[in-house]
Amino acid sequence: MAIFPHEYREHSIFPRVTGPFKGPWEASFVIYRNGSNGSALLVCQGVLEGEYASIDAAYTAAHEEAMRQLRMMLEETHNQA
Repeated sequence: MAIFPHEYREHSIFPRVTGPFKGPWEASFVIYRNGSNGSALLVCQGVLEGEYASIDAAYTAAHEEAMRQLRMMLEETHNQA
């Protein structure tokens, strides 16, 4: 499955889906901070518990969890400043 990043506040989110041809599917994600010179720094990665019956369900769950994690991290950073 092709993976295209989602951009959010200078970060790239890569939801991932793995599993056999007909499922069940597992979901995971990786978040990178985009550098000014084209570099990327790994910020967070995770694997969701459970299995999903469809690729779309796993992909959506991975994206939603990545966004939740990123927003939480950005809020913590903002509150510390």
